[in-house]
Amino acid sequence: MKPLRHVSTNFEQKGHRSLLIALLLMILASPLLQQHVAVGWLLAVVLMLVLLTAVRTVASSRRNFQTALVLCIFALVPQFGVLFGDFFLLDILRYFATMLFLFWVCGLLLRDIVLRSHSVTLELLLGAINIYMMVAIGFAFAYALIERLQPGSFTGLEEFLNHPSDVLYFLYFSFVTITTLGYGDISPLTSYGMTASYLESVFGQLYLAILVARLVSMYLADPPAPAE
Repeated sequence: MKPLRHVSTNFEQKGHRSLLIALLLMILASPLLQQHVAVGWLLAVVLMLVLLTAVRTVASSRRNFQTALVLCIFALVPQFGVLFGDFFLLDILRYFATMLFLFWVCGLLLRDIVLRSHSVTLELLLGAINIYMMVAIGFAFAYALIERLQPGSFTGLEEFLNHPSDVLYFLYFSFVTITTLGYGDISPLTSYGMTASYLESVFGQLYLAILVARLVSMYLADPPAPAE
C-alpha cells in the first residue's frame, strides 16, 4: 500500500491541525455553553480561537490574509458586544459576518483541494475534514441569522433562543442536516429556512462524493514513494 507523504505544495504548515483542535473544542464545549448561559463569554473566546486559526489556513498570500483578518474582526467584535446587552444590529452583524468568513475560507480551501493539490497528504485530509465542519458551523450561523430576521422560522427551539449562545442549538440542527440524519425535532417553517436546509443537505452529499472521487484520483495518479 502506498503510504501518505507528509509534504504538500499547498497544505504544508497551514495550521490544519490547530484548526481541527479548535473546531472540536467548540463542538465538545457546546453542551456546557448551552446549559450555562452565564458563561456565554466562553463561546466568544472559543469562536475567536476558531476564526484566528482559520485565518492562518488561508494566509498563503497577503491579499487572502488581509481579507480573512478583516472578516474575522467584523465577526468577533459584535460577538463580544452582544455579551453586554441584546442588540439587534449586533446580532445580525455577528451572524452574517461569521457565516461569510467561514464560507469564504471553505471556498479557498476547496479550491486548493480540487484544483491545486496533486497528492494525498495528511494536511490535505485534515483540511478536508475542517471544510466539512466549518460549512456546518457556517450554516448554523445562517440559520441563526434567518431566525433573527424572521422569528418563528424554526420550530422546536422557541425556549432556547435570544441569548448569546443560541447559535449552538442551530449547530446541532446544522450537523443533523448536513449528515441527512433528519431526526425531526427541529424543523424549518419558512421558505428561507427550508431553502438553507436543503442546500446544506445537498452540499453534504455532493461534498463527500466529489471529495472521495478527487482523493482517489490523486492517490492513483501520484507515483509510489520509493521504498527505503
